[in-house]
Amino acid sequence: MLNHLFSRRRLSSLPVAAKPMFENVEPRVLLHSPTFTAVSGDNRGEVFITVEASSRAEIDASSFSSAAIQMFTAGTDGLTGTTDDVRVHAALNYNASIGRITVRGAIPADRSYRVRIVASRFTATGGAFALDGEFHGAQAQTGNGIAGGNFDVTIRRDTGNAPTVRMSTSAGTMNITMLKAQAPKNVSNWLAYANTGRYDNMFYTRAISGFIIQGGGLRISGSNTVADNAPFQKGGVDVKVQGEPGVSNLRGTLAMALSGSQVSGQSKNNGTNEFFFNVASNTSLDVESGNAQSGFQGPFTVFGRLKGASDLATMDAIAAKQTINFGTLNPPISFAGTDTQNVPVNNATQAQAGLNPARDLIVVRRVAVLSRIFAT
Repeated sequence: MLNHLFSRRRLSSLPVAAKPMFENVEPRVLLHSPTFTAVSGDNRGEVFITVEASSRAEIDASSFSSAAIQMFTAGTDGLTGTTDDVRVHAALNYNASIGRITVRGAIPADRSYRVRIVASRFTATGGAFALDGEFHGAQAQTGNGIAGGNFDVTIRRDTGNAPTVRMSTSAGTMNITMLKAQAPKNVSNWLAYANTGRYDNMFYTRAISGFIIQGGGLRISGSNTVADNAPFQKGGVDVKVQGEPGVSNLRGTLAMALSGSQVSGQSKNNGTNEFFFNVASNTSLDVESGNAQSGFQGPFTVFGRLKGASDLATMDAIAAKQTINFGTLNPPISFAGTDTQNVPVNNATQAQAGLNPARDLIVVRRVAVLSRIFAT
């Protein structure tokens, strides 16, 4: 009892601690150094870089300049990342809603190039949170947790037998696996058009539900008119690619169309610039007896295949579009060798009343091979 009372007395005699005082402060948004979560580049100088979702709102748009985001090609030594790299002009764009930085330069097809983002010049809101940009050679978040690391990547062409081509259309994107081992001549022919930009601004000229969508024959000119996308020529004669049948015309495959001058016995040697995607499995196109809808003998060479569900969905969306007949327009539009009786459009009534190609047609903005990305 005494011990208990004594203990209580000792405690009661201790000085009372002062009540802590806290100053009211303004609420603050926690900022951190921006990082990137994905990067892709094609063989013609277009690079997409994705900003981490949690830091997109912090990006300072005023830091997007040629001083901060730079593009180079290799110098005389043929290597990127060395002192003789050559700076090239690059157009820059930032889509804040999806966190995508687009860097686009005039790079010759299949030439290696480099993109560098200087951390000290690429800042977040307020300018105090520099990029944490070290690239580790994989599609994963950049950085090491410390602000200030430059983003520096080298883009090199894919030399494998199954490169991926990205076709960006007004209806969505289609990623296509090229079948170089099975149809090397047809892949080479098709990529020759893509690599020179001749498939940029083309539009789909034919959509038949449950059958195919077709393009490559016509394009939109700089004055927003319909123009011919003529085949390559050598000595004044259209260059034709030899057929390489063997892969079946199944749903989602890409195949070469045959030219309008095709006759029986020549069907294996007259693919030029037009191609089609098989919306359904059209195995009748695999054999020389042909198909009543195509009007040609066949066989039709498959040289590519859509990669996944989203790519198939874009193909299906184009196939489901309303169509018009160019021959019924006022004035009518026609080009020899290109079927324009079932041209897919966004709104048939609007297009029929007065065709505006950029508005009404299903346009392909760009066709290019996706490249391999390495840390510089």
